[in-house]
Amino acid sequence: MTSTKTLLDDLLDRYTYISSITRSPQLSTLVNTNNAPLPFQAAQLKSLVADPSLKTSQVQYEIYVLEWATESLEEHASHLGAITRDYERALSPIHCLPGPCRDPHRDLSLDMRRLQHLQPISPLRVQRLRD
Repeated sequence: MTSTKTLLDDLLDRYTYISSITRSPQLSTLVNTNNAPLPFQAAQLKSLVADPSLKTSQVQYEIYVLEWATESLEEHASHLGAITRDYERALSPIHCLPGPCRDPHRDLSLDMRRLQHLQPISPLRVQRLRD
């Protein structure tokens, strides 16, 4: 299987020639003046414009594919992150407590009613217990 880096390198290599395309001095003259191109220059310009290798649509398509792949990979990473958090939650120390302590549906008001008869310990009483 080809690595992702190799695939991306191949993709970029397909378009490196674009950076070497320059404007000819004749084109600069035509663009910067109001002179009409000569018939042979017009034919050259039309052939360059018609050249599919100079079309931006193919480059735009490659960008779209890469953006789609990036979004897809981000979704996979998010899904893996959620699964990892679930596994970490399962390994949490709270799962080592006895069943009733960690039951989320347990009625805590019953526990509070059981403790209502106990008197709070005053700070003075705590001091006497220490002595």
